[in-house]
Amino acid sequence: MTLDNTAELSNEESGLSVKNLNKSFKAKKQQKAILKDLNFMIPEGQITAFLGPNGAGKTTTIKILLGLIKPSSGDIRYKGNEKYLKYTGAVLEGSRNIYWRLSAVENFEYFGALKGLNRKKSIDNGLYFLKLFDLYDKKDIDTRSLSRGQQQIVAICCALLNYPKILFLDEPTLGLDLKASEKIQLILKELSQKNKMGIFLTTHEIKIAQNISDHVIFLDKGSIIYKNKTSQIKDKAERTEYLLDFKRPLSNTELKTIRSFGQLAVDENKKYLISLDHQVSFQTFLMAVSRLPVCAMQQKSLDLESLFKRYIK
Repeated sequence: MTLDNTAELSNEESGLSVKNLNKSFKAKKQQKAILKDLNFMIPEGQITAFLGPNGAGKTTTIKILLGLIKPSSGDIRYKGNEKYLKYTGAVLEGSRNIYWRLSAVENFEYFGALKGLNRKKSIDNGLYFLKLFDLYDKKDIDTRSLSRGQQQIVAICCALLNYPKILFLDEPTLGLDLKASEKIQLILKELSQKNKMGIFLTTHEIKIAQNISDHVIFLDKGSIIYKNKTSQIKDKAERTEYLLDFKRPLSNTELKTIRSFGQLAVDENKKYLISLDHQVSFQTFLMAVSRLPVCAMQQKSLDLESLFKRYIK
């Protein structure tokens, strides 16, 4: 199913720009395309949710942006600068983001040094974030003794030590309980706004993306199939949607009539999904539909999760 409009993220906003990014691997003597001509922005001071099914290429994209994998082609710049890695921080799912034999404080000291911070600054910054996450009392415990969710929080604190301009988070709430997950969402939103930090996150929890993101990108089979501002998706969610099934294919004139009431999409079963414009009277719409060969009409709701399912088969 396709929608009438898929808005481009603004190129006028400062941040990390990704243009024409491609990645191929050699498999069985042939080149297999993993990422196909990706173009997007990670704006400063905003959160971008990068969504897609397993194997879509999300983690590969992040690793390329972090310089861990070399792209086949493409251009990546932060405010026009190709040397941008010093402005980044990251937590990758499935990777050792911290040293488990070290305490949180010792991890702060080690990773802070790698980021060019002195010992005092590294520890002070780390403890500041640890307090924000209500984990200060675990600061001197070997992180291998912590729960998976607590280890995740320590890793995020390490990534934040130098207040990066662009923060990459791969499944940041994985292993967290509901209270901790809600806490991290609030903190990430505050960090992005107060420190003008661009946050690029992947998650399988669509509700989290809808709650805190400013932009949404859908990736499937290595290609971007949808991108938009989350506010515009929420605006659509406030509209009333109806799924219409007709006895026969509609004529161009009949389709024009339906489209006059709002945004129209057609699925693979030739059913029509109409999102009514705010000013449209339901009675007027119903009267128009009654003149068409309709056999079923069902009210639907639109949120980020339903939109995701619509695009990702």
